[in-house]
Amino acid sequence: MPSDTDQAAPQQSIQERLSAVVMQNTTDDADAGPSTDVETTDQVDDSDEDEQSESQVETVDEVEVEFDNWKGKIPAKLKAEIDKGADYTKKTQTLSEDRKIFDTERRIQHEYQMFTQSAQEEVKQLTQIDAQLEQYRTVDLSQIDGETLARMSMAAANLREEKARLKETLESKRSQFKGNMIQQWDQMATQARDVIVKSVPNWDGVASEVAQYALNSGFPFEHITGYDRKTKERVGPGVVSPEFATTVYKAMQWDKLQSSKVTATAKVAKAAPVFKQGAPSNVQASNAQKALRQQHKQKGSVESAAALLRKFF
Repeated sequence: MPSDTDQAAPQQSIQERLSAVVMQNTTDDADAGPSTDVETTDQVDDSDEDEQSESQVETVDEVEVEFDNWKGKIPAKLKAEIDKGADYTKKTQTLSEDRKIFDTERRIQHEYQMFTQSAQEEVKQLTQIDAQLEQYRTVDLSQIDGETLARMSMAAANLREEKARLKETLESKRSQFKGNMIQQWDQMATQARDVIVKSVPNWDGVASEVAQYALNSGFPFEHITGYDRKTKERVGPGVVSPEFATTVYKAMQWDKLQSSKVTATAKVAKAAPVFKQGAPSNVQASNAQKALRQQHKQKGSVESAAALLRKFF
């Protein structure tokens, strides 16, 4: 019967053999040296990334810009964003300037209402005085005594003095209101001009021409000029709408362009025909062809026919 020592011997022998195999594989791997597959893969990946990055850099579109005496190239997408910002700023400024004109119009309306309210009392008193004076004028003086007539005359004189005082007060208020209005109208015109010149840079030089074009097109004189046609009194601000002004300007420019086209066409139609130096005129060519035809009819030869054909072709 085998002993415990004999049974352990085969088990140790198997363990030793397994350990020997493992050690042998480790030794073989060490002798073979480090593998280069991973490094090669890493190198390929790095080169691919470099090529991709280079291709991305190459595909970036650039545009040339100039800003504050600096000139250079920037990415097209950045330029587009800058343009969007500039466009937003321009629209914001335009809205701000339009708001100024609108605020001035509202202020004028408010001041007009205030003037109307302040003048209501004087207007009411003037109406009453005129009614009383009219009553005195309708009285039959032959039916009243001298004392009554004297009292009526005194009352009428007092009414006339009160009427003159009220009219003076009312005229002072109206004059002050009109002066304020003219200042507001001038301010509106200046604000409108500041907006218009952004669309029409030479507006100061063509404003009067545009106004005349608008008048010829049938727009009201008071609306265009701000003055009464008959009295020449200031009655408004004139044209204070930038949209209206630029639209009329564009219409005027269009009519000018169409007129110039008609004039140019008429000049071309009236212009004398131009012939190259040494080339026969149409009349000369026609006469030469007629002569060749007549010659061919008389002779009927091959030579005359060839000469005629050469003349045509």
